[in-house]
Amino acid sequence: MAVLIAAFVLRQLGAPLAVAVLAAAAFGLLGVGLMLTVSRRLGTMAHCRVWCPAGLAADLLGKVSPWRIRVSEDCTRCGRCIAACRYDALSLTRLEQGRPGLSCSLCGDCVSVCPHAAITYRLPGTSPQMARTIFVGLVAVLHAVFLAVARI
Repeated sequence: MAVLIAAFVLRQLGAPLAVAVLAAAAFGLLGVGLMLTVSRRLGTMAHCRVWCPAGLAADLLGKVSPWRIRVSEDCTRCGRCIAACRYDALSLTRLEQGRPGLSCSLCGDCVSVCPHAAITYRLPGTSPQMARTIFVGLVAVLHAVFLAVARI
C-alpha cells in the first residue's frame, strides 16, 4: 500500500510517470529488504506481519476461520512454543489465556514442539487430532490447486 501511495504522491508533485513508478518500486524493494533483514535478525516473520498486506488479511480472516489453536491447562509454560512461534502470537500471557494472539497463522509449529501435547488444533465437532488432520489436508489441497492455477 505504501508503494502505491508513494507513486501517487510523486505524481501529484509533478514527477514524470516513469520516475514515480521507479521511485515507488525502489521504495518497495528497500522496504522488503529491510523487513527481511529485521525478520532474519529477530527470527520471526516480521515482514508478513508488518509489510505484507496479505499477512494482515490472513490475520483478520483467521478470526472467521472455524479452526483455532488452543492451549490446555496441561501447559507447563516451558516456553518451547514461544521460541518456535515465528509470528509472535505466543507469550506467557497468551499461554495463560489459553490461546495465541491475532497474528497466529495456524502454522502448527507450536503444536509440533509442545512436549506435553498441551497445544492443539480445535474445530467444532471434532477431536483435536481430527481437526489437525482436516486442516493439514485442506491446506495441502488448496496449495496444490492454487499452484496449478498460478501456472496457467
